[in-house]
Amino acid sequence: MKVFMFYTNTCGCCKEWKPVYDKLVNEFNVDHEEININDNKEMKERYGITCVPQTLFIDNDGEEKGNILGNMIEKYARNSFVKYLHNS
Repeated sequence: MKVFMFYTNTCGCCKEWKPVYDKLVNEFNVDHEEININDNKEMKERYGITCVPQTLFIDNDGEEKGNILGNMIEKYARNSFVKYLHNS
């Protein structure tokens, strides 16, 4: 499983989401990548990203298992991490 977090440098919601995201990927010790959609149009198009922040949970076969759209308070984000990482 790999987690991708799509963002832009000018997005206020992305800035709010980043500390929560960082805490959770470290806590769950999951392989992850942060992708600035302005710098990586290929990944933006491959995963159909239309707004940020958007966090995708991709299994080892490249299939999306879940996503978090927007920023989320830690309590609810943790529930999503548990759901998507443990049901993969």
